[in-house]
Amino acid sequence: MKKMKKIYASFVMLLMASAAFAQVRTIQLEFKLVSPANGENLEVNVTSFDQRFEIKNLGPDAIQADDTVLYHDPSNTSPSQYYVLKGKTKGVGDTILLVRTGLKLTGGTTGTANYCVSGYVRNSGVPADSVVVDSVYFACNSINVTNNTGGGGGVGIFTVAEANSVTSTVGNVFPNPALGSANFVLNMAAREAVTVKITDLSGRVVFAEDMGSLNKGTQTISVNTSAIASGLYLYRVTMGSQVATGKLNIAK
Repeated sequence: MKKMKKIYASFVMLLMASAAFAQVRTIQLEFKLVSPANGENLEVNVTSFDQRFEIKNLGPDAIQADDTVLYHDPSNTSPSQYYVLKGKTKGVGDTILLVRTGLKLTGGTTGTANYCVSGYVRNSGVPADSVVVDSVYFACNSINVTNNTGGGGGVGIFTVAEANSVTSTVGNVFPNPALGSANFVLNMAAREAVTVKITDLSGRVVFAEDMGSLNKGTQTISVNTSAIASGLYLYRVTMGSQVATGKLNIAK
């Protein structure tokens, strides 16, 4: 009987180990660069352009809420890393559209250059079912660079200055300390779904509300804090793919 129990226990552990291994996910991405387009003419420090590209989840697994989709700017020297999406799921076939406006080339000599974007899905967490096998995907368009300022490295070596990033932010929270309610002033870059979550310092959620979809522009939302005990809390406002966090004092 004892021998049978040992065999059974070993069998269960083997199944668990096999299941954990099988749960490691693979997510393939498709990058499509829409702007700047192939053959577009850009003058260094002069031409303002939009950066638009699509990231499509080709699967075979879904992008989960605790995954982070990242992309790299088209700089061949030291690419900046931006968080594109976190806190939402994207199934197979779903597409993420990212737009940044008011960009200018700040270097590069006159000639043809490749403008590339690259990215991947990352989640190095535990258990194994939250781990993504990382692979980097990219897309490039050939652009025509004109530099009338002189100098600035070789063709294809350029950086991008972000003059106006299309992101939604929390501009102000008042009153703080909150006396029965707290108002959040949001700067919405586009019409996006908004949620508000308040947690204590241990991470326990004391308030959560779906505020629906808010229009582009400055919007003010009010949160009822009357049922929350006095003290220091953390807020988390999710606006589409953007997340803003901060501290909120509540007083009675």
